[in-house]
This record gives sequence, structure tokens and C-alpha cells, in this order.
Amino acid sequence: MAYGDDITEGLPYVLSNPSGITTYTPTGPAYEIAIGALPFFLANSDEMPYRRVTAQYRKQQIDQTREAGEQTLTGWWVRSQSSFHLGAGIKYFEPQQEESLRFQYTESKGLDVWTRGQATLLNDTASFYAGTVGPAQLIGVNDGTDDCILVTDGTALKKITTGGSPTTITQAGTASTIYSITTDGSNYYFINGTKVHKGSVGATPADAEIYAAASTTRATIRFVKQRLILAKGNVLYELNANATASAALPTALYTHPNTNWVWSSIAEGPQAIYVSGYDPNGTSSSVFKITLDAAVPNSLGFPTLNTPTVIIDMPQGERINDFDVYLGVYAVLATNLGFRVGISDANGDIQYGPLLFSDAPCNSIAFRDRFAYIATLIDGTAGLLRVDLSVTVIAGSLFFPWAWDLVASGTTTTASQVAFFGNSDRAAFTNGNNTWAESTTSLVATGYLRTGYIRYNTLETKIFKLLQARVDTT
Repeated sequence: MAYGDDITEGLPYVLSNPSGITTYTPTGPAYEIAIGALPFFLANSDEMPYRRVTAQYRKQQIDQTREAGEQTLTGWWVRSQSSFHLGAGIKYFEPQQEESLRFQYTESKGLDVWTRGQATLLNDTASFYAGTVGPAQLIGVNDGTDDCILVTDGTALKKITTGGSPTTITQAGTASTIYSITTDGSNYYFINGTKVHKGSVGATPADAEIYAAASTTRATIRFVKQRLILAKGNVLYELNANATASAALPTALYTHPNTNWVWSSIAEGPQAIYVSGYDPNGTSSSVFKITLDAAVPNSLGFPTLNTPTVIIDMPQGERINDFDVYLGVYAVLATNLGFRVGISDANGDIQYGPLLFSDAPCNSIAFRDRFAYIATLIDGTAGLLRVDLSVTVIAGSLFFPWAWDLVASGTTTTASQVAFFGNSDRAAFTNGNNTWAESTTSLVATGYLRTGYIRYNTLETKIFKLLQARVDTT
């Protein structure tokens, strides 16, 4: 029987190092590599070439940030903004904390930021009418041909077209200082020191006395809900807008129990008439709601006005200078501390939000499109704030975007009145006895925008490498 090698025999040559050896030592065939102490043939070919590469030392990175380039793929921490349409008022810019901060900034001057994705220069302003006696009262009208403003100058009343052509309206009877003026669209109404006057805003205004108001030095008159409401001293009156004779004032609609009380504004909403006021010697300020009783008509054929009730009491020390309601929903309060925005409910009650601007007192309010314009002091200069009422900064809140708007260069006193020329979008405002109008052709020479402080949520010292801005040079 023939015998040969079987599994009980040893290997004819060593395949690996002897036991205990940690490095490979050739002992037979020329192996191409060894891993540890174990040798291998590679069996490389044209189809399976042999290559040497460095192992991947960093994972693949993808930019998934909201703003283009705002990532750390190159080792830099980037902060970028592509729009500022949620307005001014922030101190720090940390977009990871709050979504709205991506579209806010600290302050701007001379810039229109309200178009998403761009910032452009605002229109300039110029002195439009230099009066001699202030404070000037201001309303916008259309006389059937031209958009105009009516401006008071002490005892004088001027109707001025957008082209700057003034017409003087002579007071009937004994002229005296005009304290407040309003319009129903076709007629103006004003109260001076002793009378309530009415006249047409048409091409040939004709002034007439319609009520004897007794002596006064402070009054407010407004045409609201097809009614003429007069606030004189601490008393409210409902007047007949069609009166033709200098009659005595009717029975008071309401008398505030505080004899020092000053009524500062009269406005209307879908469900009520609103009147605001304050005690000049104290800290009290309120908004009253006057509802209508449709079942009981008054002598004019309108629903009877019910007794006013308080719906807003301001915080101590805050005084309402003007109050108005826009589109039946948005209530704006201009106060001695700044301004607030509120929302009217189905009952006509108002829920108001926090102070949104507290750098200077706010005075008169006017509305156009989706914006409220508020007369105030802008960086030490008479000017306007603009508030976007179409969106809130934070969903469900009463924080509305705002920004500095038109200014009257060279002035140092606050703007007190604001209105628009008739049906146009051209704004006008007063400071003292002077009236300023928005230019229709010229932009301001320069403007600036300051973003919030960028901290990257850390306290380390920062090195800023680069600032990039995209500008349309046309």
C-alpha cells in the first residue's frame, strides 16, 4: 500500500511567522504585503489596480442653513441677513434664538425697509408752509380737483394744494385761534376760542359759524360715524353737522367728573365711538367706549349714543396724546412715552400691547395702505414713525414692525400733526408753526441701517473677516 502526505503531516513551508513573533519575516514565497504578522498576495491586475489613498479623516459636510453661505464649512462663523422688513428695535442679532430676528435690526434713518429683500432711500422732505403762530393743526382733503391739506396758522386757515398754492379761508365773525379741525370729506369743521365753524373744502370755501362754544383754550372736534363730536374742557357734545346758525351747544353727552380732564382724541370703530383723555395734573389716562342704541333714535335720526364706559386705563404716568382705529380692527395709541398697538374685538373692546417705541413722545396718527404714521421726534429731529399693521413680529403677539420714516432736517422740536394730501400717498406733518411735506421727486442724500449686535451666543472676542453687501447702483 502506498503512503503519502495526509492531514496528520506538517506543512511543507511556514505560512506565517512562528508563534510569538509580531513582525513578518519572509520565510518562503515573496508575499506582497503583510498586515501585522500575516502575509498576503494582492492579486492586482488592470481590472483591479493597486492604489494607495489616505483614509477619510473628515465626514462629508452639507450647507443646510436658511441664509446662503451661513455655515461653518470653512471654519468661519457667518451671520447674514437678506431682508429687514420686520423693522427696528432689537439690540442683539442671534437668528438661532428667534425666527423674527432674521428680519429685524436696531435702527435705520433715511431708509424704506418695507419691501421684503431690499432697503431703499426714502423721499426727502421740505418746508411747505412757514406759519407764524403754532401749534399748527393739519388735515388732508380733496377739493374735487386737487389733493390738498388744510393748515391752521393761529387765526388763519390755509388750504394748500400739492403744488404749494395756498388759499386763505377767512373766518366768519370774530377770528380767534383755531384749536382743532376735522372733515367729513366735503366740508371742514373747526373750533376756535368761541365758536364752531363749518365750510366747504371745494374751490370756493365759504366759512360759517354753526355753534357758539363759549370761551375755551383747548378743544377737540372730529367727524365720526356720520356725527360731529366736540370735546371741550371735560365735556363731550354731539353736534348737528347740518346746523346753519350760531346756536348754543346742546345738552352735554357726557361730563367727566374730573374738572381738569382733557379729551385728547375722538375716533370710531365698527361697534363704537372712542374718546381718550387724561388728567394734566395727575397720572390718569383712559379710553372710553360709546356704544350706539339702534332701538332709540336721537333728535338727528341717528341711534342714541349710550353713556361712555372706560375700556382702557393706561399704566400710571402714561398719557394718551392721540388714539385712532384703522380698518375696524387695529387701535393705535400715541402716548407721552411712545406708542402701542391694540386689537378691537367683536364687542368693540380693545386689547393693547406693549410699548414698541420709547425714545420720544408720540403725538398725531394717520393711516395709509397697511401702515400707521405717527408724529414724533426722530433722533432729535421732527419726523414720522411708520408701523406695519399687516403682520406681527412674533405670531400671536401685539408686537408690530416699526421703523423711522420721514424727517424734517434741521429741526429740533417734535412733530405734532400728520396727514396726507387728500387721496394721495404724499405725507405732510407739522412741528410748531411749520408744515413739512414729502418730496415727490427727491430722495434723501444718505441713509444708514445698524444691525443688532452679533455675539454668536458666545462671550469670546470676535474677529470679523468680511462684510458683503449687494447694492443696485442704478
